Amino acid sequence: HLCIAAGFGMTTFGMAYFIVHDGFIHERLPVTFLERFSYMRRIRNAHRVHHRREHEHPYGLFLGEMELRWHRKRARAKRK
Repeated sequence: HLCIAAGFGMTTFGMAYFIVHDGFIHERLPVTFLERFSYMRRIRNAHRVHHRREHEHPYGLFLGEMELRWHRKRARAKRK
């Protein structure tokens, strides 16, 4: 039962990643309705930062916004 649950979880994550990353962020699928959700817009913005900085952080797609905040906070602490 554990293997089935793990397989289901990986499949679900893979589908979500494909729809959000390839479909919504890179606009390869007709899923523009996701733009209605502010969380999805924040994910897209964080991913754009990832591409602008020659593939630097954030690396996590769904936690990208949180990772950006963490790096900004850390950079401010180093400056002080």
